[in-house]
Amino acid sequence: MNKLFDIKKYFKIKNISLYFFVILILTSFTLTYILLIPGSNLVKDNSNIIKLLILDIVLVITLISLVIRQIVLIFIRRKKNLNVSKLYIKFINLFIILTLVPTIGVVIVSGLFYNLEIKTWFGPAVKTTILNSNVVANDYLKLKTENLEVNIEAISRDIFNLVNVTKLQENRINMINLNHEKKKLTDIFIFNSANDVLSFSSIKKSSQNFFPASKEILKILDSGKIYITQKDKNILSAYYKLNFFEDSYLLINDDINKIIYNHLFETAKAITAYNNLEKNTSNFQISFSMIYVLFSVCLLLIAILIGFMMANKLSTPITNLIKSSEKVSKGDFDAKITEINDSDEISLLLKSFNKMISEIEISQKQLIDKNIEIENRRLFTEAVLRTLSTGVIALDINFSIKLINNSVSKIINKSEDDLIGNNFFDIFQNSINIKKNIDKKIYKNLSEQIEFNLKNNTRNLFIKFSLEKNDNEIVGYVVTIDDLTSLILAEKHAAWSDIARKIAHEIKNPLTPIKLSAERIEKKIKDNDINKENFISLAGTISKQVDDIGKLIDEFSSFARLPQAEIKKDDFSEAVNECFKLYSSSYSKINFSIDNKYNEILCFFDKFQISLVLNNITKNAIEAVENLKNPSISFLVIKNDNIVNLDIIDNGIGIDKKLINKIFEPYYTTKDKGTGLGLSICKKIIEEHGGEISIKKNKSTGSTVSIKLLI
Repeated sequence: MNKLFDIKKYFKIKNISLYFFVILILTSFTLTYILLIPGSNLVKDNSNIIKLLILDIVLVITLISLVIRQIVLIFIRRKKNLNVSKLYIKFINLFIILTLVPTIGVVIVSGLFYNLEIKTWFGPAVKTTILNSNVVANDYLKLKTENLEVNIEAISRDIFNLVNVTKLQENRINMINLNHEKKKLTDIFIFNSANDVLSFSSIKKSSQNFFPASKEILKILDSGKIYITQKDKNILSAYYKLNFFEDSYLLINDDINKIIYNHLFETAKAITAYNNLEKNTSNFQISFSMIYVLFSVCLLLIAILIGFMMANKLSTPITNLIKSSEKVSKGDFDAKITEINDSDEISLLLKSFNKMISEIEISQKQLIDKNIEIENRRLFTEAVLRTLSTGVIALDINFSIKLINNSVSKIINKSEDDLIGNNFFDIFQNSINIKKNIDKKIYKNLSEQIEFNLKNNTRNLFIKFSLEKNDNEIVGYVVTIDDLTSLILAEKHAAWSDIARKIAHEIKNPLTPIKLSAERIEKKIKDNDINKENFISLAGTISKQVDDIGKLIDEFSSFARLPQAEIKKDDFSEAVNECFKLYSSSYSKINFSIDNKYNEILCFFDKFQISLVLNNITKNAIEAVENLKNPSISFLVIKNDNIVNLDIIDNGIGIDKKLINKIFEPYYTTKDKGTGLGLSICKKIIEEHGGEISIKKNKSTGSTVSIKLLI
C-alpha cells in the first residue's frame, strides 16, 4: 500500500504543468483543424499533416492515461477505507456528470444540425438559386453583347452612307464626325491595322480607352466577323472591319455597371466554389467528423481531468480538516492544518479552524489552571472549615440545611444526618429577629445572639446570616455560629472583677472624707466642742460624698441595664436637627452651626439610643468650650452611597493623641468628676447598630467626634 502512495506522489500533477499540457493540446488540434479544411493550401506536404495527427493521437492517449491514473487512485483510497475518499468520489461523480451530460447533448444536437445543414447547403433550393443567378448574369452579358453587335453594324452603315453621300476620300477619314452620345456608348474609334487611331469620339475626350487589336483579332475581323471582348472590368468592347475602306477598323466601347459587374463576378466565384464543394462533400464530411470527434474527445478528457483536479483541490482541505478534528478531539492541539494562499471560502475556513484550535487550546489551559485553582481553594476551604471553631451552615433559598462543618455538630451536639435537609429555624427556634427581618426583606445586620437549650444546658450562640447571590438574585444563605458561652462567662467574670475593683476604688475615694468627717464629729462630741457651723460643714461633706456615691451607682446601673435596641427605619437627619435645636437654644453664648443639606436620611436605628449618643457627645463638646472666649460647635452631615457620616466639631483644647485609644474604655475619664462610662455607652450603642464611632484631634484646635451608620 505504501508503494501505491509513492506512485501517487510520483504521478502528482502540478497545476502549471497541467495548464501547459492543455494549451499544447488545444494548439495542436487547432492547427489540425485548419490544415484539414478542404481546399486549404497552407500545407503542400501531406506528411506534415500525418505527423500532426500522430501528435494529436499521442496527446489523446496521454490524456486517457492521466484519467486512468486518477481512477486507479480512487480505488487506492477505497482500499484504505478513508472516509474522505467518499467525499472525493462524490465530487468526481458530480464533475463527470456535469461534463458528460452537456457534452453528449452538444454532440447529438451538433451532429443532427450538421447533417441537416449539409443537406440544406447542397439541396435543390440552394442549387437552383445559384444556377438561376448564373443564368441571369449570362443573360445580362448576352444582352450587352447583342446591343454592341447592333450598334457596331449601325455605326458601320452610317459611315458607309456618309462616304457615299459626301464622296469622302479615304485620306479624309479623320473628318468623319463620330457621335458616341447619340449611340449611348462610351467610345467610338476608327483605326488601321497598325493600331493608329484615325478618328474617335470618347466620353473622356481622348483615346485613353482605345484597346489595340492583336493579330489574332485582326485576322478574325478580316474574315468579316464581329469580335466582342471584355478588356476592362466595367468595359465591353466590339471590333468590326470597315470593308468600304482599304485598311480601316471600327472599335466601340460600352460601359458595364460596376455594382452589377461585381455581383456577376461574385456569382461566378460562388458557382465555382459551390461546384467544388459539391464534388468534395464526402471528403468535407469525413474531415469535419474527424476533427469534431478529436476535439470533443480531447475537450471531454481535459474537462474530466480538470474535474479530478478540482475534486482533489476541494476534498483535500476537507480531508485534512476531518483528520485534524479527530486529533483535536483526542486532545492533540498541535494538529493544525496547513493553510492555503487562496482567498476563497475554504482558505478562510482553514484559517478560522486553526484560530479556533489556538483559542480552544488557550481556553483549555486557562480552564485547567482555573480548575486547579478551584480545587486548591476547595481543599483549603475544607481544611479551614474542619479546623474552624466557628460553625458554618449552608442553606438553600427555603432555609433547608445543605452543608455543615464539624464545629456545628460539636456546638449543638447533633450529627450531620440529624441536620441535613431540616429547616434551620426549626432547629434554632430562638432566631426570631433574623427570621422577621428576612420576611420583611430587611437584609441589614442579619445577626443575633440567642440562647440554645441543650439537655438542660443553656448555651449562648451568636448567629450571623450572609446572603448568597447570583446575578443579584438570592439563591441561598451562609450562616456562621459562634459559641459564646465560655467567652461570655469569662467576660462576665472579668467584667465583674474589673467593675468591682473600679467601684471599690471609686467608692473608696468618697468614703475617706466621710470617715474623716465622722471622726471629727466624734472627737468634737467627746471634747464637748460643739460648734453648729462645724457640724453643718461636716454633715454637708458627708452628704456630698454620699451623693457622689449615688451618682456613681446610677451611672453603673445605666451601663449595666441598657435596654436592647429596637432598630427600625427612621429619619437620621431629623434626630440630628432635634439635638442641634435643643442645645443651640439652651446655650446661646456658644456659636452653634450645622451643615445638613439633606431633608431626609432614612436608615435603620433606635432613635432613643442614638439620641442618647448625640446628647452625650454634644454635652462633652459644650464642657470643652464653655470657658473659652469664642466657643463654637459645628454639626456636619455627609451621605456617601450607603453610609451617613456625622461630625461634631468643637474648638476646645482638643484631646491628647496618646489618650485616643483609651477614651472609649469603661471608667476611663479625663474629667475631674467624670465616671468614664458615657463614651463607653456611646460606643456600645453605635456598634450594636453596625456603625463606627471615633475621635480625633483637629489640626488647629479642638476635637472631632465622627459617627458612621449604614443606610
